[in-house]
Amino acid sequence: MDDIKTTDIVLRANMSIANAAEFKAAGGLLRDIKSMMKQVRASVDPTIDKAHKAHKEGIAQRETHLGPLQDAEKALKATVGVYAAKLERERVAEQRRLEQEAHDARQAEMDRAMATNDIASQLATEGDMEGAAEVQAEAREIAKQSAEIMAPKARTETAVGISTRKDWIVEITDDWDIIPREYMMPNEPAIRAFVKATKGKRGIAGVKITPKDVVAVRS
Repeated sequence: MDDIKTTDIVLRANMSIANAAEFKAAGGLLRDIKSMMKQVRASVDPTIDKAHKAHKEGIAQRETHLGPLQDAEKALKATVGVYAAKLERERVAEQRRLEQEAHDARQAEMDRAMATNDIASQLATEGDMEGAAEVQAEAREIAKQSAEIMAPKARTETAVGISTRKDWIVEITDDWDIIPREYMMPNEPAIRAFVKATKGKRGIAGVKITPKDVVAVRS
């Protein structure tokens, strides 16, 4: 393909039309452009077709081997997912048990702190202020330690290279009318087909139809 000729035509196409002669010249230039486009396609398309064929063959060969592996991965992931869900339920249950255990231990220590404080009050009533102060200090220490009792994290089984994450499945129900408009997408291909079939004579609510002249060139 002659690059110089192509460049020349591209430059000439940047023209203005103000009279019949220029209009006629533009028509001739459009025919030249169309002719050169055919030459380009005739020259390059065989290479593209060959590459496309090789691409399709490569895809088919890849799918022959990849397809069964993908199916196996999908099936095994489903099995792993079931077991992982079981482990998560067990972990949650164990965490609740540990938290309840920690709660009970904290409560027991708080009860002991209150009982110790009662002893301090009794000693103070009996006039043993020094003993009451010592016992009160012991009660405060017990209360402080009780607040530090925390449940450990529940442990669960793990496998190298496997982790889980949350995902959400979206399913459109039959109640289309209640879906907010911001989540609806107009069917533009259907709209264009309708407008073309009716030649723009029938309007569609919310759609602006503007006629446009398209230049056609015959070789």
